[in-house]
Amino acid sequence: TNAVFGTLEAYLAGSPMVLLADTTEGGDFSLNPRNASGWGHYGAFDLRRLLEGITKFSVLATTPKEAVLGLQMAIKHAVTGRPGPTAVVMRQGAIAGELDPARPPRVHPTEHWLGNPRTIPSLEELVSAVALLGSAQRPVIIAGNGVHSAKAHEELEAMAELLGSPTSTTYNGKSALRDTHPLALGTMG
Repeated sequence: TNAVFGTLEAYLAGSPMVLLADTTEGGDFSLNPRNASGWGHYGAFDLRRLLEGITKFSVLATTPKEAVLGLQMAIKHAVTGRPGPTAVVMRQGAIAGELDPARPPRVHPTEHWLGNPRTIPSLEELVSAVALLGSAQRPVIIAGNGVHSAKAHEELEAMAELLGSPTSTTYNGKSALRDTHPLALGTMG
C-alpha cells in the first residue's frame, strides 16, 4: 500500500510502470491463515482490487505460470496506448513455486508493442495543421505531459515563439516551457 501514491501519480501522468506486489499472508506474524490471503478478513485486504482503480491493468497470480503471463500482459499494457501503471499481485505459490520445464508458459512475441513505433503524420495532415495554426487570430498553446514524453521542449518553445502564442501547461506538463519564458502563462487550473 506504500506504492499507492506513486502509482496514482504514474496513472495521472501517463508514465509506464509495472508494480510487483506480494499479497501472501500467513506465517508467524499474520492474523490470517494462508488460505484466507487477500480475502478481506480483519487484518487483510484485497490488494489487487485496491490497485485496480489506479492502474490500467492488474492481475492476481497464484502460480508461477500466471505470474509470467501476468507480467508480460502488465508490461504490454504499461507501454501501449496511453502509458500508465500496471500491477501484478502475487500469492506465495506464484513467488515460491517452480515452473514445469516440460510445460513452460507461452510467452507471446513482443516486437510489435515493445518496439514503440513512432506515429508520423502524413504530409497532408502536417500542411493542414500548419495552415490552421497560421490562420489562428489569437492562438494559445496548452502543453501537456506529451512534451516531456517526446522530449520536445525546444520544439515547443520554438513553436510558441514563431506563433507568438502564450503557452500554458497542464499539471502534468508543468515545466514543458520554462516558467521564466516571456510567453509562459503558468499551469492551468
